[in-house]
Amino acid sequence: RWGLRGAGTQTAGLGFAGYIGPPGPPSKNSALTEEYDGSSWTSGGAMGTGRYALGGAGTQTSALAFGGKIYPGSDQTATEEYDGSSWTAGGALPSARTRLSGCGPSNSDALAVGHQTSGVCSTYDGTSWTDTGSLGTARYRGGSSGSTSSAITYGGSTHPGVTNKNLTESFDGSTWSTNPATMGTARYGQRYAVTKDYALALSG
Repeated sequence: RWGLRGAGTQTAGLGFAGYIGPPGPPSKNSALTEEYDGSSWTSGGAMGTGRYALGGAGTQTSALAFGGKIYPGSDQTATEEYDGSSWTAGGALPSARTRLSGCGPSNSDALAVGHQTSGVCSTYDGTSWTDTGSLGTARYRGGSSGSTSSAITYGGSTHPGVTNKNLTESFDGSTWSTNPATMGTARYGQRYAVTKDYALALSG
């Protein structure tokens, strides 16, 4: 499937949601969750709502899924929290969003970054989302690493059209600022990992 999100580490990973097959009917929005132990994948608890192009954060035992899209419907505000075995409903995003990125160490400390049509960002405290400073350059499908108090976002694409970016912005808990580090290749849809100071961007 494609358009899924992940959380966790190389030996305790989590993959969830996504879209199965090419666009178009019949709808194949996935609610699948799979857990990785460093060598193999096993089934985890299914999400309450299948979707794709969502945001994700946290670990295998404390993960967060938020936003996304349900084909052929509209963008979503729904948030779900994972405890290592099952998903439960969390606080809804302040606005519906798709093709966003996310980061954070747990389902009580997460950051939602960007949206297909804006640079809106929000923080999650385990109960509710709060809109915070928007990106200096609005974009979507970038990579993000860090927490609600210290994060970076990198790459992505502007909307409308597809103008790939190589820029990086840093977040201090309230505002975003331009970071001098730029990616070697401007791109979107890359995947990402770990912390603000030890990030990894691959593919895209």
